[in-house]
Amino acid sequence: MNKIELIARGVCVKSGKILLCKNKNKTYFYLPGGHIEHRERAEDALLREIREELGLEASILRFLGCAEFCYKQKIRRVAEVNLVFEIAIPRARTSRKPGAKEKHLTFFWQPLASLASSDLQPEVLRTLLPQWRQYPGFSSSGEGWIESENQTRADPSPSAPSMALICASEVSPWTVCETAKM
Repeated sequence: MNKIELIARGVCVKSGKILLCKNKNKTYFYLPGGHIEHRERAEDALLREIREELGLEASILRFLGCAEFCYKQKIRRVAEVNLVFEIAIPRARTSRKPGAKEKHLTFFWQPLASLASSDLQPEVLRTLLPQWRQYPGFSSSGEGWIESENQTRADPSPSAPSMALICASEVSPWTVCETAKM
């Protein structure tokens, strides 16, 4: 069965480094955040996920953009709509590794200068994040929205065509649902 997941992600940049998250059982990493629950605002979901995963309080600074991503997970296809926000986490320090509150996760600070050559997923964020920080509010499905039959999450298809999703500056799951009906 195919599935669409709505996810809120946070970009926390300090001293030229970006906070990233990794599942200890996977090879790739991603922005902190997680799934938006039914009737939950994207911003609220992101702040909840930061508290649950890092045990820290955060604040939303601004909406950066929307990135669609598609991958195969075991036998099912999964499509993600990632709503990406710039966030501040005042108690997070780049001088020490952030502690994870969930045993399957680890967090680390990645230099922004090496983001393009990293294993950040969705891959399109490697180039979009620096652009979004300068010109927020754009959207992209990047290279992975339409996948090949053999594609897995760790193997995004570089030849897939892109498509865009319109996102508002005040984003909630209902905005995305209404946009999808257009």
